[in-house]
Amino acid sequence: MSMTTIGKTVGDIVRSPYIITGHASIKAPYFNAPRDGAEDPEAAAANVAAINRMLNSGAKTVELDDKARQVNSPLIYQGSVGIYGSGRETTSLIWTGGDLPALARPDYTNKEAKGFPNVRVRHLKIVDQAPVRNSYYTIDLFNGNSSGLDDCWIDCPGRYDADNNQIITSDRYGVALGIARNSTLKGDNGFVFHMRDSRITNGTLMANGTDGYIRGCELWGSFRERAVEISGGCTIDGGTQIVPGHEAGIFLFNDKGYDIDTLKIIGVYFDGSTNVDLFTGWGILSATGIGLVNAKIVGCDFWHMNKGGIYTAKLYSSTIESNNFTDCDSDDTGEDDIYCDDVYGSSIVNVHARGLAPKHNNATRVNLGRNYSITAKAGYPLSVLGGQVSFSTTYARSRVTNPTYARQAGGAFASSFPYGALPDAAARYGEFIVVNGKPYASDGASWRDMSGDTLAMETATDLHALTVSQRYYTSDITMHSNIPAGLTGAAQIEVGYISAGYRVITVISLKASGGIYKQLLTGGTTPTWGLWLKIS
Repeated sequence: MSMTTIGKTVGDIVRSPYIITGHASIKAPYFNAPRDGAEDPEAAAANVAAINRMLNSGAKTVELDDKARQVNSPLIYQGSVGIYGSGRETTSLIWTGGDLPALARPDYTNKEAKGFPNVRVRHLKIVDQAPVRNSYYTIDLFNGNSSGLDDCWIDCPGRYDADNNQIITSDRYGVALGIARNSTLKGDNGFVFHMRDSRITNGTLMANGTDGYIRGCELWGSFRERAVEISGGCTIDGGTQIVPGHEAGIFLFNDKGYDIDTLKIIGVYFDGSTNVDLFTGWGILSATGIGLVNAKIVGCDFWHMNKGGIYTAKLYSSTIESNNFTDCDSDDTGEDDIYCDDVYGSSIVNVHARGLAPKHNNATRVNLGRNYSITAKAGYPLSVLGGQVSFSTTYARSRVTNPTYARQAGGAFASSFPYGALPDAAARYGEFIVVNGKPYASDGASWRDMSGDTLAMETATDLHALTVSQRYYTSDITMHSNIPAGLTGAAQIEVGYISAGYRVITVISLKASGGIYKQLLTGGTTPTWGLWLKIS
């Protein structure tokens, strides 16, 4: 007769001491994992049975060994657990089960099925040998919050056609974090995901959640359309390297059509290639209609993209600064470094450089792209645009639509743009700008022409309403009011601002009979205009 303690028999405890420590090792005889020939295909089913027995044991940590064990059906975790391999450099699992997840929650086929929080995969290298992946990711941690990978390597296959060209697919090789795609589960079932110090080769990181972070990772999207897919605000930093897929390095999407708020991409290396056989798309690309709000893309390198650096549908109250764009549009098709047609309240100031077209055998560039092509949102807060650009022979001048809603930060001719018209003076107090070749200064109420040129004044004007120091020409002085009595014909009018309540107006007749007239506004509690005085 056996005694029972906390739901376990004494016999169970003796046979499985891991229950006491909360630790399950595949080396423990209790789990009956193959020892000799564990790497052989014939051992795959036994390997799966042993590992699933560990995952079903209630242990808080499950530890694999350094045998490259083949597994051919999903490993199903049953709760919050830490799953440990033998280190990123040592293969622990080889997946041979086709288009199914190698590791997943129970009921993984149901996008509404909740997973478990705090599932941590650590020090695990898995080689995925699935020939295609149209349905499931290699590792599926969907629908469980605070879950992720540390110090792992997910090594996925790449295939070539008969002519040795890469076969590009959108297959789901890689890792899934956050909420299952198009699930109705709320965000708290998949937020605070993480991926640290890990590598995905020839695959994709799907991060469909918020408040996550990706740090110190190598995410290589070769053979795939995208290296990373992000649907919500998170942080990517810590020296992460991203090799873009054929379409993009980071693809921004949202199943509900929401813009992405508070995304931070700091110090990431978007690593293109000079290899003509490796096509790397945009560094960052958004789905149609998906924008960035309160985003920070700072201190990144965009190097040798076949496409451009950043293409997003919207950019609101965001910062794209101190990034280096080097030889983007590397195959000379005319792509811009930064493109967005809906921008307000943002700062875009970076360093741009292009040499010869590296993927056209270093030929001279023909289709010149721009450092940025921007449409400022009319009626919304101004954006700041500028940056260093090298060289004028490899870049076209920037394109800015609605330029009066943008502010130039300077840096280079290519990053400058013509305003075309005077913008709102109130939004630019204390600024000097050049419009149509003339310098102007804003006092917050109006623009002052600083060129010293004489302005034409051919509409009826009250001379006493002229408050800014300026010189005017009129073809007929009589169309204006508060003029010297009896004066007719063409005249030059000079307004001299002295101080508040003090001005002097000079009218110079341009008729043969001539005449110079002056009138003074004197200060006091009630400023008063004096009489017109003819002084010549």
